[in-house]
Order: sequence, then C-alpha cells, then structure tokens
Amino acid sequence: MPRRKPKGEPAGKPARMKAAGVALPKKGRKVPVPRTALMPVCPGVAAVLGEARRKMGLSFCEMERLTGVSRQMIRMVENLTCIPSLEILSRLAYCLRLPLACLMELAGKRDRLCQSR
Repeated sequence: MPRRKPKGEPAGKPARMKAAGVALPKKGRKVPVPRTALMPVCPGVAAVLGEARRKMGLSFCEMERLTGVSRQMIRMVENLTCIPSLEILSRLAYCLRLPLACLMELAGKRDRLCQSR
C-alpha cells in the first residue's frame, strides 16, 4: 500500500520548489539558457570546424550528407548553441579530414590566443 503524505506536506517537486521560494517558469515557456552555461565546449572547436568547412567549400547540406549529422546540429555546434557528443565531433572532424586530436589542439591554441588578447 502506498504511503500517505501527512497533511500540509507539499505534494510533488513543483510544490516543494514553490514552498522553498524557487521561481518556476510559467507553463509552456522555455527557460533561457545563459551562453556561459555552454562554455564546456570551447569556442575554438566551433571556430576551427566552421573555418575548415568554409575552406573546403562545403555547405551545411553537403556536410549533412557526408557525416549523417543533421545540418541543424552542425549549425548549432558552429554557433555554440549546443554541446555536441564526442561521436558528432569525430564525424565532423573526419569529414573535414582533421584528426580529432588535431582539432582539439588547434582549438586549444585558438582559445589561448583569444584569452591572451
């Protein structure tokens, strides 16, 4: 038999959060994610991928066809609006003829250069 909650105890997570004073978004509205929350993906990776794609003259549609990664995902990776998995990064790097280690090294150098300015 399920345990009954004592009277006055908030029922469920939203009620507990409300009772604790945590502001909840209104129904149907998305909570904006601050750009700094996406910083685990270094901006250098996105810049290197975009630069290499443009140098090879590939469009998002061609990249999608070659990698199996949707063009929306490729766009989001380049614009730093998502955190790609290692599999997606390796597919993109392979398509651009960049070893994944080389991609990370170039991205790290680019990030250090930007931070020193």
